[in-house]
Amino acid sequence: MPSLFHSYITYGLLGSLLVVVFILALQGLGGLKEGIGRKGLLQLSLVIPLAGLFLACLGADFSHYRPDDPGRHLQGLFAIACLAGRFAGQNWTYLLGAATALTSLQLFRSFVKIRRLVARFGFFPPGADPALDALIERLATRLGVSRPKVVVLPATGVVSFTFGVICPVIVLSRGTLELLNQDELEGVLAHELAHIKGRDAFKGWITLALRNLMFFNPLAHWAHQALRVEREMAADDLAVSVTGKPVTYAAALLKAYRLSSPVRFSLAGTSGFGWPKADLTRRIDRVLALEPPEDPMQSWIMIGMVLFVVLYFLSFVC
Repeated sequence: MPSLFHSYITYGLLGSLLVVVFILALQGLGGLKEGIGRKGLLQLSLVIPLAGLFLACLGADFSHYRPDDPGRHLQGLFAIACLAGRFAGQNWTYLLGAATALTSLQLFRSFVKIRRLVARFGFFPPGADPALDALIERLATRLGVSRPKVVVLPATGVVSFTFGVICPVIVLSRGTLELLNQDELEGVLAHELAHIKGRDAFKGWITLALRNLMFFNPLAHWAHQALRVEREMAADDLAVSVTGKPVTYAAALLKAYRLSSPVRFSLAGTSGFGWPKADLTRRIDRVLALEPPEDPMQSWIMIGMVLFVVLYFLSFVC
Protein backbone atom coordinates (compact mmCIF):
# COMPACT_ATOMS: atom_id res chain seq x y z
CA MET A 1 0.00 0.00 0.00
CA PRO A 2 2.74 2.60 0.78
CA SER A 3 4.31 2.02 -2.65
CA LEU A 4 0.93 2.47 -4.36
CA PHE A 5 0.32 5.68 -2.45
CA HIS A 6 3.83 6.81 -3.38
CA SER A 7 2.95 6.33 -7.05
CA TYR A 8 -0.46 8.00 -6.60
CA ILE A 9 1.09 11.17 -5.14
CA THR A 10 3.78 11.27 -7.83
CA TYR A 11 1.30 10.69 -10.66
CA GLY A 12 -1.09 13.22 -9.14
CA LEU A 13 1.47 16.02 -8.96
CA LEU A 14 3.06 15.45 -12.35
CA GLY A 15 -0.01 14.18 -14.21
CA SER A 16 -2.25 17.10 -13.30
CA LEU A 17 0.56 19.53 -14.14
CA LEU A 18 1.00 17.98 -17.59
CA VAL A 19 -2.75 18.04 -18.29
CA VAL A 20 -2.99 21.71 -17.26
CA VAL A 21 -0.04 22.51 -19.54
CA PHE A 22 -1.93 20.84 -22.41
CA ILE A 23 -5.09 22.82 -21.55
CA LEU A 24 -3.23 26.14 -21.60
CA ALA A 25 -1.35 25.25 -24.79
CA LEU A 26 -4.49 24.15 -26.65
CA GLN A 27 -6.35 27.27 -25.50
CA GLY A 28 -3.50 29.45 -26.68
CA LEU A 29 -3.53 27.75 -30.08
CA GLY A 30 -7.32 28.11 -30.34
CA GLY A 31 -7.85 24.36 -30.47
CA LEU A 32 -9.80 24.09 -27.22
CA LYS A 33 -13.27 25.55 -26.77
CA GLU A 34 -15.33 25.70 -23.62
CA GLY A 35 -17.47 22.59 -23.53
CA ILE A 36 -16.85 18.86 -23.84
CA GLY A 37 -13.14 19.19 -24.63
CA ARG A 38 -12.22 21.58 -21.83
CA LYS A 39 -14.47 19.85 -19.30
CA GLY A 40 -13.07 16.45 -20.23
CA LEU A 41 -9.46 17.60 -19.82
CA LEU A 42 -10.24 19.19 -16.45
CA GLN A 43 -11.77 15.91 -15.30
CA LEU A 44 -8.73 14.11 -16.67
CA SER A 45 -6.46 16.19 -14.42
CA LEU A 46 -8.32 14.73 -11.41
CA VAL A 47 -8.43 11.09 -12.52
CA ILE A 48 -4.98 10.79 -14.11
CA PRO A 49 -3.29 9.37 -10.96
CA LEU A 50 -6.01 6.70 -10.70
CA ALA A 51 -5.49 5.85 -14.39
CA GLY A 52 -1.76 5.41 -13.79
CA LEU A 53 -2.38 3.21 -10.75
CA PHE A 54 -4.91 1.16 -12.70
CA LEU A 55 -2.34 0.35 -15.37
CA ALA A 56 0.26 -0.45 -12.71
CA CYS A 57 -2.16 -2.77 -10.88
CA LEU A 58 -2.93 -4.63 -14.10
CA GLY A 59 0.49 -6.15 -13.78
CA ALA A 60 1.78 -4.46 -16.91
CA ASP A 61 5.30 -3.09 -16.97
CA PHE A 62 3.93 0.44 -16.86
CA SER A 63 6.96 2.23 -15.46
CA HIS A 64 10.09 2.62 -17.58
CA TYR A 65 11.99 3.95 -14.56
CA ARG A 66 14.61 1.61 -13.14
CA PRO A 67 16.09 2.72 -9.79
CA ASP A 68 18.87 0.13 -10.14
CA ASP A 69 20.10 1.69 -13.38
CA PRO A 70 22.99 4.03 -12.44
CA GLY A 71 22.66 5.82 -15.75
CA ARG A 72 19.21 7.21 -14.94
CA HIS A 73 18.66 9.95 -12.42
CA LEU A 74 15.49 11.88 -11.71
CA GLN A 75 15.91 15.63 -11.86
CA GLY A 76 13.83 18.76 -11.49
CA LEU A 77 10.06 18.33 -11.16
CA PHE A 78 10.33 14.55 -11.47
CA ALA A 79 12.61 14.44 -8.43
CA ILE A 80 10.38 16.77 -6.40
CA ALA A 81 7.27 14.74 -7.20
CA CYS A 82 9.05 11.49 -6.41
CA LEU A 83 10.27 12.80 -3.03
CA ALA A 84 6.75 14.02 -2.20
CA GLY A 85 5.38 10.61 -3.17
CA ARG A 86 7.96 8.83 -1.01
CA PHE A 87 7.05 10.96 2.01
CA ALA A 88 3.35 10.37 1.43
CA GLY A 89 3.92 6.64 1.01
CA GLN A 90 5.44 6.56 4.49
CA ASN A 91 2.46 8.47 5.95
CA TRP A 92 -0.34 7.23 3.68
CA THR A 93 -2.71 6.26 6.51
CA TYR A 94 -2.81 9.82 7.85
CA LEU A 95 -3.22 11.42 4.42
CA LEU A 96 -5.92 9.00 3.27
CA GLY A 97 -7.72 9.43 6.59
CA ALA A 98 -7.61 13.22 6.24
CA ALA A 99 -9.07 13.09 2.70
CA THR A 100 -11.84 10.69 3.77
CA ALA A 101 -12.69 12.76 6.84
CA LEU A 102 -12.80 15.98 4.82
CA THR A 103 -15.19 14.53 2.22
CA SER A 104 -17.39 12.97 4.92
CA LEU A 105 -17.52 16.25 6.84
CA GLN A 106 -18.55 18.21 3.74
CA LEU A 107 -21.22 15.63 2.89
CA PHE A 108 -22.60 15.65 6.44
CA ARG A 109 -22.58 19.45 6.62
CA SER A 110 -24.51 19.79 3.35
CA PHE A 111 -26.98 17.08 4.36
CA VAL A 112 -27.74 18.76 7.70
CA LYS A 113 -28.16 22.24 6.18
CA ILE A 114 -30.46 20.97 3.43
CA ARG A 115 -32.56 18.95 5.86
CA ARG A 116 -32.96 22.06 8.03
CA LEU A 117 -33.91 24.14 4.99
CA VAL A 118 -36.60 21.69 3.88
CA ALA A 119 -37.89 21.19 7.43
CA ARG A 120 -38.18 24.94 7.95
CA PHE A 121 -39.81 25.98 4.68
CA GLY A 122 -41.29 22.74 3.35
CA PHE A 123 -42.02 21.87 -0.27
CA PHE A 124 -44.05 24.29 -2.36
CA PRO A 125 -47.54 22.73 -2.52
CA PRO A 126 -48.79 21.74 -6.01
CA GLY A 127 -51.52 24.07 -7.21
CA ALA A 128 -50.37 27.02 -5.09
CA ASP A 129 -49.08 28.72 -8.25
CA PRO A 130 -50.65 27.11 -11.37
CA ALA A 131 -48.54 29.21 -13.75
CA LEU A 132 -45.30 28.10 -12.06
CA ASP A 133 -46.46 24.47 -12.05
CA ALA A 134 -47.28 24.61 -15.76
CA LEU A 135 -43.94 26.24 -16.61
CA ILE A 136 -41.92 23.65 -14.69
CA GLU A 137 -43.94 20.79 -16.19
CA ARG A 138 -43.46 22.10 -19.74
CA LEU A 139 -39.70 22.58 -19.35
CA ALA A 140 -39.23 19.23 -17.61
CA THR A 141 -41.03 17.51 -20.47
CA ARG A 142 -38.83 19.24 -23.05
CA LEU A 143 -35.68 18.21 -21.22
CA GLY A 144 -36.88 14.67 -20.55
CA VAL A 145 -36.60 14.80 -16.74
CA SER A 146 -39.08 14.11 -13.98
CA ARG A 147 -40.75 17.12 -12.41
CA PRO A 148 -38.68 18.05 -9.34
CA LYS A 149 -39.99 19.29 -6.04
CA VAL A 150 -39.64 22.99 -5.28
CA VAL A 151 -38.79 24.87 -2.09
CA VAL A 152 -39.62 28.59 -1.95
CA LEU A 153 -37.67 30.76 0.49
CA PRO A 154 -39.05 34.05 1.85
CA ALA A 155 -35.91 35.94 0.73
CA THR A 156 -36.69 39.15 -1.17
CA GLY A 157 -33.68 38.91 -3.49
CA VAL A 158 -33.06 36.46 -6.31
CA VAL A 159 -32.04 32.98 -5.11
CA SER A 160 -32.01 29.88 -7.30
CA PHE A 161 -30.11 26.62 -6.93
CA THR A 162 -30.53 22.86 -7.19
CA PHE A 163 -29.52 20.05 -4.86
CA GLY A 164 -30.11 16.34 -4.51
CA VAL A 165 -28.68 13.31 -6.32
CA ILE A 166 -31.56 10.82 -6.12
CA CYS A 167 -34.50 13.21 -5.64
CA PRO A 168 -33.46 16.61 -7.05
CA VAL A 169 -35.01 19.74 -5.55
CA ILE A 170 -35.06 23.26 -6.98
CA VAL A 171 -34.83 26.10 -4.43
CA LEU A 172 -36.24 29.49 -5.41
CA SER A 173 -36.83 32.63 -3.42
CA ARG A 174 -40.00 34.69 -3.29
CA GLY A 175 -37.93 37.45 -4.88
CA THR A 176 -37.11 35.20 -7.86
CA LEU A 177 -40.82 34.68 -8.53
CA GLU A 178 -41.72 38.35 -8.08
CA LEU A 179 -38.77 40.25 -9.60
CA LEU A 180 -38.28 38.25 -12.79
CA ASN A 181 -40.73 38.36 -15.68
CA GLN A 182 -42.12 35.18 -17.21
CA ASP A 183 -39.43 34.80 -19.88
CA GLU A 184 -36.61 35.41 -17.38
CA LEU A 185 -38.11 32.94 -14.92
CA GLU A 186 -38.36 30.41 -17.74
CA GLY A 187 -34.61 30.78 -18.32
CA VAL A 188 -33.82 30.33 -14.61
CA LEU A 189 -35.95 27.20 -14.35
CA ALA A 190 -34.52 25.79 -17.60
CA HIS A 191 -31.02 26.30 -16.18
CA GLU A 192 -31.84 24.44 -12.97
CA LEU A 193 -33.55 21.61 -14.86
CA ALA A 194 -30.49 21.39 -17.12
CA HIS A 195 -28.40 20.69 -14.00
CA ILE A 196 -30.80 17.88 -13.11
CA LYS A 197 -30.63 16.42 -16.62
CA GLY A 198 -26.83 16.53 -16.53
CA ARG A 199 -26.72 14.90 -13.05
CA ASP A 200 -24.47 17.74 -11.99
CA ALA A 201 -25.06 17.18 -8.26
CA PHE A 202 -23.65 13.66 -8.54
CA LYS A 203 -20.77 14.81 -10.73
CA GLY A 204 -20.04 17.59 -8.26
CA TRP A 205 -19.66 15.11 -5.41
CA ILE A 206 -17.39 12.86 -7.48
CA THR A 207 -15.07 15.71 -8.43
CA LEU A 208 -15.12 16.95 -4.83
CA ALA A 209 -14.00 13.52 -3.60
CA LEU A 210 -11.26 13.36 -6.26
CA ARG A 211 -10.10 16.84 -5.29
CA ASN A 212 -9.97 15.87 -1.62
CA LEU A 213 -7.91 12.79 -2.49
CA MET A 214 -5.44 15.25 -4.05
CA PHE A 215 -5.79 17.95 -1.40
CA PHE A 216 -2.00 18.29 -1.48
CA ASN A 217 -2.16 19.46 -5.11
CA PRO A 218 -3.19 23.10 -5.77
CA LEU A 219 -3.93 22.27 -9.42
CA ALA A 220 -6.63 19.82 -8.28
CA HIS A 221 -8.35 22.64 -6.39
CA TRP A 222 -8.16 24.84 -9.48
CA ALA A 223 -9.55 22.07 -11.70
CA HIS A 224 -12.44 21.43 -9.30
CA GLN A 225 -13.44 25.10 -9.32
CA ALA A 226 -13.02 25.34 -13.09
CA LEU A 227 -15.31 22.31 -13.51
CA ARG A 228 -18.02 24.08 -11.48
CA VAL A 229 -17.87 26.96 -13.95
CA GLU A 230 -17.97 24.53 -16.90
CA ARG A 231 -21.09 22.85 -15.50
CA GLU A 232 -22.78 26.24 -15.15
CA MET A 233 -21.96 27.13 -18.76
CA ALA A 234 -23.14 23.73 -19.99
CA ALA A 235 -26.44 24.37 -18.19
CA ASP A 236 -26.56 27.82 -19.84
CA ASP A 237 -26.15 26.22 -23.27
CA LEU A 238 -28.91 23.67 -22.68
CA ALA A 239 -31.26 26.26 -21.19
CA VAL A 240 -30.83 28.59 -24.18
CA SER A 241 -31.35 25.71 -26.61
CA VAL A 242 -34.62 24.84 -24.86
CA THR A 243 -36.00 28.38 -24.49
CA GLY A 244 -34.55 29.81 -27.71
CA LYS A 245 -34.14 33.23 -26.08
CA PRO A 246 -30.43 34.02 -25.61
CA VAL A 247 -30.91 37.78 -25.15
CA THR A 248 -33.60 37.30 -22.50
CA TYR A 249 -31.45 34.66 -20.81
CA ALA A 250 -28.45 37.01 -20.68
CA ALA A 251 -30.71 39.70 -19.20
CA ALA A 252 -31.86 37.22 -16.55
CA LEU A 253 -28.24 36.45 -15.63
CA LEU A 254 -27.52 40.16 -15.21
CA LYS A 255 -30.69 40.78 -13.21
CA ALA A 256 -29.98 37.79 -10.97
CA TYR A 257 -26.55 39.28 -10.23
CA ARG A 258 -27.91 42.77 -9.51
CA LEU A 259 -30.83 41.57 -7.38
CA SER A 260 -29.19 38.58 -5.72
CA SER A 261 -30.20 37.93 -2.14
CA PRO A 262 -27.71 38.49 0.69
CA VAL A 263 -28.73 35.01 1.88
CA ARG A 264 -25.87 32.64 1.05
CA PHE A 265 -26.01 28.88 0.64
CA SER A 266 -22.43 27.70 0.26
CA LEU A 267 -23.05 23.97 0.07
CA ALA A 268 -21.13 21.22 -1.64
CA GLY A 269 -23.11 19.40 -4.30
CA THR A 270 -25.32 22.36 -5.25
CA SER A 271 -25.54 24.29 -8.51
CA GLY A 272 -27.03 27.75 -8.88
CA PHE A 273 -28.14 30.06 -11.69
CA GLY A 274 -26.08 33.06 -10.58
CA TRP A 275 -22.94 31.17 -9.52
CA PRO A 276 -20.11 31.96 -9.67
CA LYS A 277 -20.45 35.72 -9.94
CA ALA A 278 -16.82 36.18 -10.92
CA ASP A 279 -17.55 34.49 -14.26
CA LEU A 280 -20.79 36.35 -15.02
CA THR A 281 -19.33 38.41 -17.91
CA ARG A 282 -17.80 35.30 -19.43
CA ARG A 283 -21.12 33.45 -19.24
CA ILE A 284 -23.08 36.34 -20.79
CA ASP A 285 -20.56 36.70 -23.63
CA ARG A 286 -20.80 32.97 -24.28
CA VAL A 287 -24.63 33.01 -24.35
CA LEU A 288 -24.69 35.89 -26.82
CA ALA A 289 -21.80 34.69 -28.98
CA LEU A 290 -23.91 32.06 -30.77
CA GLU A 291 -20.79 30.02 -31.56
CA PRO A 292 -21.27 26.80 -33.54
CA PRO A 293 -21.36 23.69 -31.33
CA GLU A 294 -18.12 21.78 -30.97
CA ASP A 295 -17.68 18.38 -32.57
CA PRO A 296 -18.00 15.76 -29.75
CA MET A 297 -15.98 13.16 -31.66
CA GLN A 298 -13.10 15.59 -32.21
CA SER A 299 -13.16 16.54 -28.51
CA TRP A 300 -13.03 12.92 -27.34
CA ILE A 301 -10.19 12.14 -29.74
CA MET A 302 -8.24 15.07 -28.32
CA ILE A 303 -8.91 13.90 -24.74
CA GLY A 304 -7.76 10.38 -25.63
CA MET A 305 -4.55 11.68 -27.20
CA VAL A 306 -3.74 13.82 -24.15
CA LEU A 307 -4.43 10.85 -21.86
CA PHE A 308 -2.06 8.65 -23.88
CA VAL A 309 0.74 11.25 -23.94
CA VAL A 310 0.47 12.04 -20.21
CA LEU A 311 0.45 8.36 -19.21
CA TYR A 312 3.48 7.80 -21.44
CA PHE A 313 5.38 10.58 -19.67
CA LEU A 314 4.32 9.24 -16.26
CA SER A 315 5.76 5.84 -17.17
CA PHE A 316 9.23 7.39 -16.87
CA VAL A 317 8.85 8.33 -13.21
CA CYS A 318 9.02 6.10 -10.17
